[in-house]
Amino acid sequence: MLKCFSNLEQFKIDHRDDCSFYWLGLTDYDEACSLQVELVNLKKNHRTEKQYFIGLEHNPTLTLGLRAHTLFDSYQSSDLSVKKINRGGLATIHSPGQLVIYPIYDLRQKNISVKNFVSSLFATTQKLLELQKIQSRVDICDQPGVYTTNGKIAFCGLQISNGITQHGLSLNNTNDLTYFRQIESCGIKNAQLDRVAHHNIQVSNAELFKQWSSLFTRSLGVCEQQV
Repeated sequence: MLKCFSNLEQFKIDHRDDCSFYWLGLTDYDEACSLQVELVNLKKNHRTEKQYFIGLEHNPTLTLGLRAHTLFDSYQSSDLSVKKINRGGLATIHSPGQLVIYPIYDLRQKNISVKNFVSSLFATTQKLLELQKIQSRVDICDQPGVYTTNGKIAFCGLQISNGITQHGLSLNNTNDLTYFRQIESCGIKNAQLDRVAHHNIQVSNAELFKQWSSLFTRSLGVCEQQV
């Protein structure tokens, strides 16, 4: 029995193959992290073969990846909640209106490389943007993310333990991008950013996540064929 979201199954919006997708809405950051840990432990202890995808939003939160932990003290005066976490990467910000997706996915069980899994997350997001009539490109090497002509619109930062992923993907939808002025997003000063709302598109994060879930397994299948 899960301690966080003991009624998790009530939030399920889709199930494809062995992937289950849950929409939690606006969720406390620490509570979401605790849920991820519980699900990772379930998989480590071989108590489930299900792959979990958690969709949600957070109140304004600055997260510092492993390469940014040393910046913690400098952000303590910020009006944001500041969290040191064990994902890869530097600093990023979550706030209401941004779609966040946490995959709890066993790469070893599915024989998928980290690179191909990240590629599938980005490819799914790119296809999602195409559905909204937004053209984008994916960078998997230099500055990983999804970009429109206006700037970076989607980010990815994973933590992997025993082959099981944690943390994940964020997509700017209607969130306030001015929060990013307080940081060097992914190590870039004055980074050019975009969001779905800048393209005169009004769609909820719940609907975006539902569309994303329907696209993911197809994108993953393509990446599996590239192994």
